[in-house]
Amino acid sequence: MPDSIAANLRLAPHALTRPFSAEQFSFATTNELEPFRGVLG
Repeated sequence: MPDSIAANLRLAPHALTRPFSAEQFSFATTNELEPFRGVLG
């Protein structure tokens, strides 16, 4: 991929995460969750 195209596709660090409120989840820690057995993607 040419550098000019790659430069246009770069994301700033803040664009890689979304803000969230911990209250939206029904668990306190990930230890309370069942292991994920599916496929992501």
